[in-house]
Amino acid sequence: MLISVVVFSFLGRPDDVGQRLLRLAFVPVIGGLAYEAIKLSGRFRNAWFVRPLIWPGLMLQKITTSRPDDSQLEVGLAALRAVLEPEPEGSGRGPTTCRPAPRRRRDVKDIIVRLREKSAELEQQLSDSALVRTASGSATCRASTPHLRDVLEIAGRWEALADTLAGHRELLRSESDPELLALVREELPGCERDYAAAEAELELALLPRDPNDDRDAILEVRAGTGGDEAALFAEEIARMYVRFAERRRWRVELLETTPGTSGGVKEINYAVRGEGVYRLLRWESGVHRVQRVPATESRGASTPRR
Repeated sequence: MLISVVVFSFLGRPDDVGQRLLRLAFVPVIGGLAYEAIKLSGRFRNAWFVRPLIWPGLMLQKITTSRPDDSQLEVGLAALRAVLEPEPEGSGRGPTTCRPAPRRRRDVKDIIVRLREKSAELEQQLSDSALVRTASGSATCRASTPHLRDVLEIAGRWEALADTLAGHRELLRSESDPELLALVREELPGCERDYAAAEAELELALLPRDPNDDRDAILEVRAGTGGDEAALFAEEIARMYVRFAERRRWRVELLETTPGTSGGVKEINYAVRGEGVYRLLRWESGVHRVQRVPATESRGASTPRR
């Protein structure tokens, strides 16, 4: 705006069509100058002559922009992760523009710091009696806190392993004791594997969550092709899922069951309730196949059943 005011002040009032066209021709010039001015102000944002120029825009942004919610924060984290991912070799997009590993770790640590601040803010909001009395605000805070707590727990393990790995590598560079060096070399491969696993787990935790992840699920197991043996196998599959749910402290309610003619079940349905039920069980849809010595046969032959 300041640049347009300065430029148009030299052109005077548009009295005819030519001057109006001249003003239109200057619009791209003003846009280019404004872009360069923004880049310059970003580079020298702490300079005394830049602060008065950017202050009105910052105040306007502060007034018109609200704090991001959890979904916006997760989208931003996913976008940052996509930027930090290296380009695959042979992609035909020229040399990679990804940042080196130390810079990437610093960026991830910045994300973790912001998540810790967000977690502390949510904890403070939960302790606010005025917010707790608001059903929608309290529900939002309570729904966001467990996920953030899980992410920060994974981030804590990742940071601890990163410090351990850096300490081992520093010892390899600076230590001269052969016994200590042999011990470090022995522990280093396991530490690198644990760090890679923790990093992969952290990257997965930083991905945007499906809003349906924490919903309950209906678990339905049906016997397939195989007659009585399929019914016995379906019963074993159902017990496996019930045991899995109990270990995760989910609540399981039997809805319907149809027994088989020689044991087992032809069909059995459960209602499974708890945290992260749909997130884990959503991938279990499909056919389970078994190949074993059937319990209904005594010949000892290995027969596939579905």
